[in-house]
Amino acid sequence: MSRKKKTKKQKQTQKQIHKQTHKQNSNQTYSYVDSHGAKIHYQIIGNGFPLVLLHGNGESHKNFQYQIQYFKNDYQLILIDSRAHGKSTWNQESLSISLLAHDVIHVLNELKIKSAAILGFSDGANIAFQIALRYPNRVSALVAVSGNIFPRGMRKIFYLSIVIEHRVISLFSRLFPSLRHHQQLMGLMALQPQISFAQLNTITAPTLIMAGDKDLIETNHTKAIASAIPSAKLVILSGADHFGLYNQPDQYNKIIADFLKEVITD
Repeated sequence: MSRKKKTKKQKQTQKQIHKQTHKQNSNQTYSYVDSHGAKIHYQIIGNGFPLVLLHGNGESHKNFQYQIQYFKNDYQLILIDSRAHGKSTWNQESLSISLLAHDVIHVLNELKIKSAAILGFSDGANIAFQIALRYPNRVSALVAVSGNIFPRGMRKIFYLSIVIEHRVISLFSRLFPSLRHHQQLMGLMALQPQISFAQLNTITAPTLIMAGDKDLIETNHTKAIASAIPSAKLVILSGADHFGLYNQPDQYNKIIADFLKEVITD
């Protein structure tokens, strides 16, 4: 085979590799896992004890840029795009926190990870709660930032705005199917999760609950969550809003890192 033909074939092969669902590059892995009709996108960065990062509603793993830089040298970061978010697909099915939690377990199974620490923000925190309840042996440590266990845990004005938007978009989505994706995302906040304080009492993983005192989640709700989980640590950050994890990363990251070092012995 001539050199020219080899070069052409190499280019074709390179294009094929680029289109594949699995990519490896300088200690980073990008891939997809099939889970109940959807392809769940994940990215792995770094080495060490596995730390799963779960983003909020309407976001993707890219929102964790400051956490990636902070934790990548000490942990194997597993960044997951929730179903219907980021690069993960969606097949028009109804979304639920339970389904998104099951998708995370599918990723861990694919990677043959028996147990991992989980850091969840907002809806990601709600997913983390669900994983800790349904799959307790898979959670080595739980960090829930600005999460809620039922919709009314949000501040009243914000909760009402979410409910109204969900009802309006649900009505129009019947006429305009393209709105169904947005309608399903709103439903994750307006209708879910539905976890009781009694259920939280069964969580066995070491847990850190965090929120800002200007959060969209009621401070009393956050405190009640921490009180319901055995031996959970509670941190309410003064002056921080719902997006403090992203806007004040140094403060949040230091608290999370200290907690993980304390509870992870591997």
